[in-house]
Amino acid sequence: MSMRIIISLLLSLIMFSSCEFDDADQIYDLGNDFIIDPTRVIMVDTLTVNTFNTRIDTFHTSRVNRFLLGMTKNNYGIETYCESYFRIAPDPLADIEETSRFDSIQLILHLDGYHTGDTTQIGEFEVYRLVEDILVDPVTEYLYNNQQFKVEEVPLGRFTLNLNRVITDIDVPTDSVAVSIDPALGQELFDMLVAEKDSILENEIFDKYFKGICIRPVKGKSSFVFGINAKPDTLSSPKLRLYYSDKRYLYDDFVDFPIENEYRNTKGVLSTTYPNYNAFVHITNNYQGSLIESLSSSEDILSSNSTNNVSFIQAGMLRTRIEIPYIDDFYYLGTGTIVSAELFMEPDENNSLEKADLPSQLGMSLVDHKNRYFSPLYVVGSTQKGAIGVLNYNDEFKMKTYYSYDITSFVKDEYDSNAIPKYALMLHLPYDYKYPNVDQLVIGNQASDVNELRLKVYITNY
Repeated sequence: MSMRIIISLLLSLIMFSSCEFDDADQIYDLGNDFIIDPTRVIMVDTLTVNTFNTRIDTFHTSRVNRFLLGMTKNNYGIETYCESYFRIAPDPLADIEETSRFDSIQLILHLDGYHTGDTTQIGEFEVYRLVEDILVDPVTEYLYNNQQFKVEEVPLGRFTLNLNRVITDIDVPTDSVAVSIDPALGQELFDMLVAEKDSILENEIFDKYFKGICIRPVKGKSSFVFGINAKPDTLSSPKLRLYYSDKRYLYDDFVDFPIENEYRNTKGVLSTTYPNYNAFVHITNNYQGSLIESLSSSEDILSSNSTNNVSFIQAGMLRTRIEIPYIDDFYYLGTGTIVSAELFMEPDENNSLEKADLPSQLGMSLVDHKNRYFSPLYVVGSTQKGAIGVLNYNDEFKMKTYYSYDITSFVKDEYDSNAIPKYALMLHLPYDYKYPNVDQLVIGNQASDVNELRLKVYITNY
């Protein structure tokens, strides 16, 4: 074939091809000069998306490797409070001579780098001895965020914390806190170790004598929440450390009472399968005076239109319900199929827009009309367990920061079913995201003037 014929054919193809655009929607005609029924791909970004505030009252906080302490209040009046409970165990190898003398006792805590809230303030915290056994749920074998156990009226010790002094990198363990504990307890433990070595070192006997420790913020003396390394059998796990000396041998030494690792489950079986079986974090939110004060249970929903056009997400505590009621309206455009659907959400400017304070990921699940979990949302063409929302952070223009989410599978299923929506979307932090934590996210809705929520749907039209 000559070069002249080839060039002529190429020019003909270019002349007959076409691409069409509309001011309202982007329309792509596929070969309308060659077929009778052209196929178009239309992008629609005007579909209604309704968002609602929801809350969670109960979730498990045991068998974790982090304790949380402190209290913080966001710009919308939601107050979050955290206190931690755990049991300690004796060192079976402890050996103290009768000629030794007790010196002091301390509670050693190692910060794990997590923190949220106003760290410019100095926090005050108290350590209490439990007077009530920590009781694990016999069915689930978990402890929950809404549980508390009785403590002595007078604290064993108190400490202050200035996070600005010790935090250098939120992702790296940075420092430890040594809390001076009532010496009367130290002397009692010391005397028992010397006089009754065998009995005090038996876990069952010790558990009856010392039921555990609670650490809590002093009311009105904390503006942040921080994390403590709680992993048993590590150098940085919590421990009571008893110091003593023996002048005969000119040495100082100590005995540790570390956080319990070995436990007896609800059937009385001794096990180490689940570290921190008898340890947990008590986490509560006070909604009084806040925008979502009227939410009374996990089945309630509160439209973001009545909460200043924002909705709230907080690990374990708050989620945002998303409904797209008019997906079937796409049928008015003609027969076709959903190609893709992407949801864009912007953090509210009145809350923090610093990257360190924004969750790096978001999870999304399908829920029913009572906000009960049904399944994770899957990405079309992917084998991953669930779709993950991605943070697109703009260092130069923070107001252009947003989260993007592929919700094609949900929109496609609702469009193909051509029925009343059976499920809604629930936006939350991923369940394994730095758990436990109290991270928060505030997002705008479609009516927001600044932080608008947008849905872009690409659909073929014949």
